[in-house]
Amino acid sequence: MKSILKYSSMAMAAVLLAGCSASAATTTKSTTSTDDSAVTTAADHSAVTTSVSLDEEDTVETWDDSAAVKVTLNDSSASFTGTGISETGSVITISQSGTYVFSGSYAGRIVVNTTSKETVRIILNGAEITSSYNSAIEVTKAEKVIITAAKGTKNAVTDPDTYTLNSDSEPTACIFSKADLVINGSGSLTVSANYNDGVKSKDDLYVLNTNISVTSKDDGIIGKDDLYLLNSAVTVNAGGDALKASNEKDANKGNLIIDSGIFQLTAGDDGIQAVTEAVINGGDINIQAGDGYSAAVHNDNNQMMGGFGRGTTATASASTDTVSSKGITVSGTIVVNGGTVKINSQDDAMHSDANAYIYAGDLELQAGDDGIHADAVLEIDGGTVNIAESYEGLEGCTITINDGTINVNASDDGVNGSNPNSSQSMTDDGSMLNINGGTVNVSAGGDGLDMNGSGTMSGGYVVVYGPTSSADGALDYNGTFNVNGGTLLAGGASGMAQTPSTSSQAYTIDIGTSSGTITIKDESGNTLAEYASSKSYQVLSYTSSDLKKGSTYTIYENGSSIGTAAISDAVTYVNTSSSGGMGGGMGGGMGGMKGGQGNQSQPGSQSTAQSNQGI
Repeated sequence: MKSILKYSSMAMAAVLLAGCSASAATTTKSTTSTDDSAVTTAADHSAVTTSVSLDEEDTVETWDDSAAVKVTLNDSSASFTGTGISETGSVITISQSGTYVFSGSYAGRIVVNTTSKETVRIILNGAEITSSYNSAIEVTKAEKVIITAAKGTKNAVTDPDTYTLNSDSEPTACIFSKADLVINGSGSLTVSANYNDGVKSKDDLYVLNTNISVTSKDDGIIGKDDLYLLNSAVTVNAGGDALKASNEKDANKGNLIIDSGIFQLTAGDDGIQAVTEAVINGGDINIQAGDGYSAAVHNDNNQMMGGFGRGTTATASASTDTVSSKGITVSGTIVVNGGTVKINSQDDAMHSDANAYIYAGDLELQAGDDGIHADAVLEIDGGTVNIAESYEGLEGCTITINDGTINVNASDDGVNGSNPNSSQSMTDDGSMLNINGGTVNVSAGGDGLDMNGSGTMSGGYVVVYGPTSSADGALDYNGTFNVNGGTLLAGGASGMAQTPSTSSQAYTIDIGTSSGTITIKDESGNTLAEYASSKSYQVLSYTSSDLKKGSTYTIYENGSSIGTAAISDAVTYVNTSSSGGMGGGMGGGMGGMKGGQGNQSQPGSQSTAQSNQGI
C-alpha cells in the first residue's frame, strides 16, 4: 500500500514547550485591512498530511471469475476448488495471495496467513460470518489485504463476547489485521463486535467507496498507523472511540483523514481521535460523543479566573483509557478544509493539544465544555462556525480570526485567549487574540472577548452580547487590546466593563444605556451601527474605523437622542464617565471600569429587537 504523503514532524514539534509558541507563524497570505501597517498572516499548514496516494487496486471492486477461488459457505462447513485455501475445525485459512469470493453463511472464521508479497483479496459476495472463537476475519500475516463488499450484496461479520488470546493479547477486533487493510465495495458490510473493537489494522486502514456499519463494545474503526476514509457511508455506534488513529511512536503516523462521505458517529468516548493529525477535507459528518453537551458537569474548583482547561466529568467506557467524550480530539493538529461537521459532545467539540486550523466548511457545534480548543494556535480563515452551546466558545493560546462567519453562544467566556503554561491570573500571560477579518457574533454568560494576555483587531465585524453579571465584562484583557480597524460593538454589564486600549488607531464611543436599542448616526443622519440585545445591559462600547476625529455623532436609544459624541480623544463617553472606574486592566474577570456605572438597567427591561448581526 502506498503510504500517506508525509511531512516533516511539524505537528508534534508544535506541542507546547513554554509560553505560547507553536509552529504556525509562516506567512502565506495577506488580507485587506483599514490599518495600512497591519499585515494579516495565515498559518502555513502545507506540511500537514492532507491526502493519500492510492494503489490502483485499492478502489477496484470487480474480479475475474475465472481466476478467483469461489468459496461456498454452508453453516459450519465450506466448499471450494483451488489452491491457497484450506479449512480445519470451522477455520478457513488463506495461505497465499489471490482473490477469494465468499458466499453464504458460515459459523466460523477466516484467517489470512501468507508470506506472499502480493495482495490477498477477500470478496464478500452475500456472506455472513459468525465466529464463536476470536475475530471473524483475522489477518495474522500478509503484505496487504483488500476486503470488498460486492455490489448489490449485504454482508455481515460477528464475533463472540469472549476471546482466547495469545501471549500478545491479540487479536482485539471483529476484523483484525496486522497488515495494511483496505475495505471497499459498493455493497454493504455490517460489523457486530461483541468483544472489543469493530475493525482494527495495526498498519494503515483505508475505507473507500463503501457502506459500512459498525457496532462495537469499545472502539469502532482503528487504523493504528493511518486511517483514511473516502466516499463512504460510515455508521459507527461505539462504546469507546468511533474513529481512531493510534500510533504514538512514529511522528509521521497516527493520522486520520476524511476526504468525503457520510458519517454517523456515536461514541461513548471520542467521536474522532488521532495522535498526530485529524484532517477533514469534505464529507457530511455527524458526531455524538458521550451523553452530549447537556450531560456536562463542570469542575471549576481551583481554576484561575479566565484560565485554561476547565473540563467536564464523564463516566468510564469499555476501554481502560481516560474518557474524554470529545467530538474530535488530537494530540497534534486539526485541519478542516471543507465539509459539514455537526458535533454534540459532552466535553470539547474540537480539541487539539497543539494547533487547530479552520479554512473552510460548515461547523455546527454543541459542547459541554469548549466549542473549539487548541493549546497553542487556533486559527479560523473561512467557513462558517456556529457554536450553539458551549461553556467557553473558542479557546487557545494564540487565537487568530482572518475570515469566516463565527457565531458563539457560551455560558461562560465566549472567546478565551489564555496560556496553559501560565499560573498568573491577574497579569498578561503572553496569550494573544488577533481579529483581522470575518464576522463574529458572541453571546456570553461570562466575558465576551476574554484576553488573559493581549489582543489586536485590524478588520472584521464583531458583535458581543456580553454578561449581565457585574463580575464579568463584554471585553476583558490583562495586557492591551488595540483596535486599529473594523467594527466592534460590545455590550454588557458595567461593573467590570473595559473599552479598547487608548493606544488604538480606531476611535471608541462608550455609551451608557438602559438596555434599549442603540443607534449611532453621523452628522448627515446616516446610520453607522445599531445594537439591540435580548439581554439586560448597561454599557455599549462602539469602536470603528468609520469614526473620524473632529466629527460629531448622535446616539439614539429606542429612537430618542441621548447625547452626542464629538470625537477628539481615543474614547468619548456618552451617558457614562471616565472617572470612578478601577482603571487599567486587572483583567481575568477584574478589568477596570472604564465607563463608570452609566445609566443602570431598569428591572425587567429588555429590548424587543435583535440586531441583524446578532445570534
